[in-house]
Amino acid sequence: MSTNNTSLQRNPGRPMSMEAGDRILDAAVALLGEKGWEGLSMEALAARAAVGKATIYRRWAAKEDIVIAAMERFVDDIPIHDTGTFRTDLEALMNDAIRAYRTPRGKLIPALASVMERQPKLAKVVRRKFLEPRRRAVFAVFERARERGEIAPGADIDLIHDLLVGPILYRRLFTGMALDLKLVQGMVEAIMASFASPAGPTAQ
Repeated sequence: MSTNNTSLQRNPGRPMSMEAGDRILDAAVALLGEKGWEGLSMEALAARAAVGKATIYRRWAAKEDIVIAAMERFVDDIPIHDTGTFRTDLEALMNDAIRAYRTPRGKLIPALASVMERQPKLAKVVRRKFLEPRRRAVFAVFERARERGEIAPGADIDLIHDLLVGPILYRRLFTGMALDLKLVQGMVEAIMASFASPAGPTAQ
């Protein structure tokens, strides 16, 4: 007697709704910001999102996969400012960065910093989806300033980038000091004093 293979297939259950998926990812971001990686358990996630654990496991096998999905959802286009001068482009970039770190999604990187070394898959996604787009936006501003003759010819653009990002991450991760306009102005002044071309912009 022949067997109907279709009847023996495992029923995957009802697909997760988009609304439930969004609640789970929002809950993951909130819990990471509040409790860190160790506090992001499936039980806590299910309670915060008001879903059953089976609903979560239907789509994601581990919390690492959930965090990756949350990060991918939050990636958006990074504005590349062209205000006319290197100084004002830098100010615009840094103000964008400050605003981003004040949002719930801005808590993702500080919360994940301590686990990236132990979670190489997660670290790879953080670098590719979160850090690299921002780095490209900063480099585009630097290259434009170099073309205009606003940066000294031998300026190390990688170093300038790290000098800009470092104070923000240091305050966000360690000191808890304000991420504000004063910090932006101080960073921009330091960069201009160290790397701006003594001859000034090249005439266009």
